[in-house]
Amino acid sequence: MGLDMYLHEKITKPNGQFELRELLTWRKANQIRHWFYTHQNRQEIDEQLAVELTLQDLKDLSTDIEKVLKNHALGPVLLPTQSGFFFGSTEYDDDYYDDLLKTFLAVNIIIDVSHAEQTFLYSEWW
Repeated sequence: MGLDMYLHEKITKPNGQFELRELLTWRKANQIRHWFYTHQNRQEIDEQLAVELTLQDLKDLSTDIEKVLKNHALGPVLLPTQSGFFFGSTEYDDDYYDDLLKTFLAVNIIIDVSHAEQTFLYSEWW
């Protein structure tokens, strides 16, 4: 068991229903989870999140990650780790920065091929 995290593109069909296309997955990247949690003003840390996102949200995440990758001292400020049942390590170690780099690269590809009206969904399971 553990914190499994997903980023999907939300595709709305003409009949109003929607489908999800998986774009990115993480495992126990609790600093990314915490970013989504705080940027959605959530109240319950232990709730499983399902958060609708805009392209601007992804741009904001990319900007924060870039700042931390350039200056590791900003990690605890902009992308702090989050403890939780099955959330993984809270250390600012190589795994922490590897998750940030993976996210940064993938999110920037998504940004480059997306348009302003697209919506995305972050979700998780543990």
